[in-house]
Amino acid sequence: MTATWSGIPAPTSTDWIGLYVSGTSDQAYLAWIYVSCSQTAGAAKAAGSCPFTIPSGLAPGSYELRLYANNAYTRLATSGTFTVTGSGGATLGVSPTSVAAGGTVTATWSGIPAP
Repeated sequence: MTATWSGIPAPTSTDWIGLYVSGTSDQAYLAWIYVSCSQTAGAAKAAGSCPFTIPSGLAPGSYELRLYANNAYTRLATSGTFTVTGSGGATLGVSPTSVAAGGTVTATWSGIPAP
């Protein structure tokens, strides 16, 4: 997803964007980045955009991004609500489906976000 903002009246290098379950408190962020697009402060930006990675394993539900000023919880803006859907889960297959004792099978899997 891409976070886009504009109109920060007094931008600082530590303005930041947080991911939240919709309607939760400002301190309940799930992930965050500075407006430098990383967790390292960079140049101040009154406007810009950053790729924002939705963490794997995040529960399906309604979420929002929030823009805050100067490494604090002074909220400058809130995105519209967006929905995170389930990943479909992991799958596991085996081939062949019938094998004699001592034989070999091949397991295949998918849907695992990270090893």
